[in-house]
Amino acid sequence: MFLEFIARPVQWLYLGAAALVPFDAPSLPPPDLPFVDVLDPSESCADFTGDWYRAFDGIIVSLSQSGCQVRGGMFGHKFIMVADGNVAFGNIRRTYNGCTTIVTARLTKLSDTQIREEWLGTDGVCDLGTTYTQNIVYDKL
Repeated sequence: MFLEFIARPVQWLYLGAAALVPFDAPSLPPPDLPFVDVLDPSESCADFTGDWYRAFDGIIVSLSQSGCQVRGGMFGHKFIMVADGNVAFGNIRRTYNGCTTIVTARLTKLSDTQIREEWLGTDGVCDLGTTYTQNIVYDKL
C-alpha cells in the first residue's frame, strides 16, 4: 500500500500512517509534521546516511537515517523520506524566494558510493510546474 500512493506523484501528501491529504487542499499548513514509518520494522532498507556531492555544481546534500526514515537536506531543501530496500520515497520541501514547494521524490542507492535523486513532480505552488522533473546522481564524500 505504501508504494501504491507514493508512486502517484504530486497527488497526495503523506502526513502519517493514518493521513493521506490531497496536495491541493487549500487549508493545509506546510507539512512540518512528524513523519511516521509505515513499513514493517523488520524489513531491510539501504543506508543513505552521509554527505553526497553532485559534481556539476558542487552542491552537497547531507542525509541522516533512523531505521528506514531518511531525513536531511541542503540550502532551502528539506528531505523527508522512507526507504524500502535500496529506494526511498517521500517529499522534499523546497523554499526559494520565500515560497515553499513540495516535491514528490525518489532516492535510489546505486552503490555504496552513489545515489540518484529523482524529482517526480511538484505541488505547483511556486516557480516549478506540477510536471517538473529532474534526475541527478550524487557521489559520497
